[in-house]
Amino acid sequence: MTGQRSNLKTQVKDSTANSTFIYKVLKQVSPNTGISNNAMHAVNDFVIDMMRKLCFESYELLEMQGKKICSSREIQTSVRLVVPGELAKHAISEGTKACVKYMNYKKEGEGNLNKNVASGLTLSCSRIRNLMLLLTPIQSVGQCADIYLTAVLEYLLAEILELASIVTKDMKRVRIIPRSLMMAIRNDEELSKMTKHVTIISSGVMPNIYGQLLPQ
Repeated sequence: MTGQRSNLKTQVKDSTANSTFIYKVLKQVSPNTGISNNAMHAVNDFVIDMMRKLCFESYELLEMQGKKICSSREIQTSVRLVVPGELAKHAISEGTKACVKYMNYKKEGEGNLNKNVASGLTLSCSRIRNLMLLLTPIQSVGQCADIYLTAVLEYLLAEILELASIVTKDMKRVRIIPRSLMMAIRNDEELSKMTKHVTIISSGVMPNIYGQLLPQ
């Protein structure tokens, strides 16, 4: 019985872990920067949380329309509702680009290639699709919905990792740590607004000195 429970925990843990794909995205934006285990857990949690937020918004839209199948249209609308400003515009552009590339690949009849190869994405589309069905109320996923959502998540992930790598270099470190993640997010207006209720463990606080305490 104990063995069955441990196997179940391992399956649940593995199904929500995107560490391999996150590391690949990091190497694309900053080849010479590493990432600590704590920072990797924080980034993985960000991907899962954003996926759930977008999916819950999409589910609300499905309920309002009386539909059951989540398509890329619902994902796109949820991005506009959840992601602020220019981030949303670029995320929508990346999602649309990935879907168009996949559909063109499919029309050309290049064989039974997986969605990642056809859409050119690094994060696993099949894993995101499984998480949509496992962690959210959505019961049916359309053909391009998982591709669109994966492209949006990958864009947001790349933005955070790129900013965090810059902060890491300024701190004269070679690996991203939770503090560099926090400072990268809080120093960006739109990312800070999007994650205003998020706390990163072991990240400390933003450096701030009241003006009244500064020497005159």
